[in-house]
Amino acid sequence: MRLAIPFLLLSGFACASPLRAQDDVVMKAMRDELDRSMKQLRLENLEKPYFMSFRVVDSDSANVSASFGALNSSSESRSRRFTVEVRVGDYKLDNTNFFSMNFDMSSMAQVFNGTTQLPLDDDYRELRRQIWLATDATYKKAVEDLSKKRAALENKVDTDETPDFTKENPAVTTVDAPAVHADRGQWEALARSLSGLFRQMPDVYTSTISFSAANFYVRYLNSDGTSYTARHPRVTFHAHAATQAADGTALDDFVWLYATSVAGLPPADELASRVRALVLLR
Repeated sequence: MRLAIPFLLLSGFACASPLRAQDDVVMKAMRDELDRSMKQLRLENLEKPYFMSFRVVDSDSANVSASFGALNSSSESRSRRFTVEVRVGDYKLDNTNFFSMNFDMSSMAQVFNGTTQLPLDDDYRELRRQIWLATDATYKKAVEDLSKKRAALENKVDTDETPDFTKENPAVTTVDAPAVHADRGQWEALARSLSGLFRQMPDVYTSTISFSAANFYVRYLNSDGTSYTARHPRVTFHAHAATQAADGTALDDFVWLYATSVAGLPPADELASRVRALVLLR
């Protein structure tokens, strides 16, 4: 008997296409703050940065999960993550390739390993303020790490003359892949239908069917002149089932499928066949 399962249709889930880089409020805030920091960021009697890079990753996602015909979760989310790299010293010897603990919890709570969250609103002034706070905290740790690194190397004989960094020719690129579109309502119905197949497999104790779609839009620039923007779409289907052998051994199997669009996933009937094949784990 042919199982009636709704087909996936394209719909309106996805961030709007980003503006051109020169008109992008986020990129403008990044560029202006990078320029200011390279010129003005310096603690008295300490070295200023010789290289900095900023990266902002905007992401939006939709996720649906079901088990034994019942919907477990259905959600959408957005985030904007900022990462700053600050190098002090010079290309031959800088603060990198050295691990140290920072016990300043006030800064660590806001910035971890140069990464923090930015506001989702394209508010130029607030974006610059948050970027400045993260950059300032990362710079202070960088000058501290460089001082500790130099002290650690004083009593060490090191014949390795490989520089810590190299200067490369700047490049400007754009990768504008189509954004992922998915109808969460259709996925909910499909997840219920596919997960309901496990009801016909009494040996399966636990099972999950899930779909996810995500768009990652990356903005990057550095003080050497390199910059790029890129969108990376991703669609995932996951089926998992677990049982127990007669001797009590836990057994499980799963299917992972990836695509760059909803249309890139197999049709519903093929997904159903993949789910049924998991019964072979018995």
